[in-house]
Amino acid sequence: TKANISVMINDDFMKAVEENKDWELYFKTERGDEFKKTVNAKDLFRKIAKNNYDTGEPGQLFIDRVNNWNLTKGYDEYKIVGTNPCGEQPLSEYASCLLGSLNLSEFVDDPFTDKAKFNEKEFIRAVHVVVRAMDDVLDENIDRLPLQEQRDKSRNWRQIGLGHLGLADTLIKLQMTYGDEDSLKFSDRIGKIFINECIRASALLAKERGV
Repeated sequence: TKANISVMINDDFMKAVEENKDWELYFKTERGDEFKKTVNAKDLFRKIAKNNYDTGEPGQLFIDRVNNWNLTKGYDEYKIVGTNPCGEQPLSEYASCLLGSLNLSEFVDDPFTDKAKFNEKEFIRAVHVVVRAMDDVLDENIDRLPLQEQRDKSRNWRQIGLGHLGLADTLIKLQMTYGDEDSLKFSDRIGKIFINECIRASALLAKERGV
């Protein structure tokens, strides 16, 4: 009950799904036992999707997409191999998660009125404050990690997982309908501001404190 279950899926499997081909499942234990089973890729994918729809489990982690679309692409020593137990933050081996969120709905001025507006300036300021704060927490936490490999990874790569929540409440305060064209454009804009300012804040920290 304290973690979710996810299936790691690569591009080759998805191609097999599209082409309705067979796929070999394979697992090897630490003591050398090997297990193999051939299944139809499309049938397996449908079963995974239906079970997720019915129960919320398992999730799906598209690992090739993750490794080809992140800021550490090209660094062999930080290849992403999985996530933290609840799936919020993709990580390499021995990496530790440090999570934080910004509540988008708190940045709406004059909510529920015709003058309602998302305060982008204050949102940007908050992103920079939280990135710096989480970097401080990372230093505070390093010596509490149980393994030296974890301490080294955390100190050298300084990974944080900053997200946001409250999008639906934000749209309500702005008198937007969830899922319509205006809400999609707004979400896209906020997402771009968010990631760009996270990167900018991290770059400024690197300039100040070293990479």
